[in-house]
Amino acid sequence: MPKMMIPPFEAFEKPEFHIGGDPDLVWETSATWTSFNDTAEEIIAELHGLPIDEFRGTEGEYYSAQVKEIRPKLLSDISEVHGAVGALLDSYGQTLGEHLFEMWGTAKDGRIKHQAVVDAINAYNIAEQNAIKAKAYAASAVRTAIIGAGTPAGPLLAANAKSAVSAAELAEKGTF
Repeated sequence: MPKMMIPPFEAFEKPEFHIGGDPDLVWETSATWTSFNDTAEEIIAELHGLPIDEFRGTEGEYYSAQVKEIRPKLLSDISEVHGAVGALLDSYGQTLGEHLFEMWGTAKDGRIKHQAVVDAINAYNIAEQNAIKAKAYAASAVRTAIIGAGTPAGPLLAANAKSAVSAAELAEKGTF
């Protein structure tokens, strides 16, 4: 009996097993966050280097506190958050890239193995068809040999029938 064919490989690729995303775009986003972090650190250093000693009075003290303490602290906190987000995005991009690479390799391997199964099923079905044809030919050759047994061609017909039966047995075993 012929073996049932299996569906194409694409039938097994389900959307719920798909990982989407582009690691390069994730890394671009990471770079944006990290770049803000780096720029903020540079600005903090520049704020600390500003010459504000000549400002006097309460307004000078207020301005000095803003430039030397309050604004750098606020910018440092924001910078730290941006740096952390950038690092996490970078890590995510790396992990995403590794998993996509692994999935592409697994899918490629799956396609190759799937095709080997399809080829094996086709080969089995062809061998089975050949065995059926060989058995039918052997049965016909045996009938012809029986009918022609008393004729001068009888020995030749018997030899042909014997050969056909041997070929049918080999085909049945799959070695034809």
